[in-house]
Amino acid sequence: YLFMVDPDSGELVSQSHHRELTLSMNRGIAGHVISGKRSIRHAEPYKDDRFSDELDRKTGTHTRNIVCVPVQDASDSRVIGVIQVLNKRAESFTQQDEDLLTAFAKEVSLAIPKLVQIETQIRSLEDTVESQRQRHSHQEEEKRRVELLLELSASLGANSNELAGLCSLADRLGPELLHCEQALLFLLDEDRLELWTITADGETRFTL
Repeated sequence: YLFMVDPDSGELVSQSHHRELTLSMNRGIAGHVISGKRSIRHAEPYKDDRFSDELDRKTGTHTRNIVCVPVQDASDSRVIGVIQVLNKRAESFTQQDEDLLTAFAKEVSLAIPKLVQIETQIRSLEDTVESQRQRHSHQEEEKRRVELLLELSASLGANSNELAGLCSLADRLGPELLHCEQALLFLLDEDRLELWTITADGETRFTL
């Protein structure tokens, strides 16, 4: 496991097999590696008072042996994470294993700034693409609104003497123009002091 220090939460965080794992930074073998800036290797970790079974409980494994090394910032030697390896099959971890893992941790510390830079660039590119997509979508929406307004204008001229046609036109084009569920055109009946409209269900009137 590669656990990185999360300064905001004060936890160690690992992305493993599409799953996020977190550990306390103040306890367990990993916590002691961070505070002491030194590797820890143990053949029987459950007999070590520094050991915490937090990871075992979260993953369902049982740690038989362990080696944990610090990952230090290449520029100022701050511990920014740990690499923790569990359960060597044939035997316990050796000094050679620890040395190999320490060398790997140094390579990881050199790679992390590059990975962060690449991730930042990817996020910036994604933001740019999303911004362009939204702008294009807005332009297409405005184009469609203009087309609907032109259609409405032309239809008004053609149906100016047909009240039922005008009501139907408002009901058909209004929702698309205004992004609503329904649009109704009410006309004033001055003699009866009523508002009236024509829908698919027939004529509807409301008293003023």
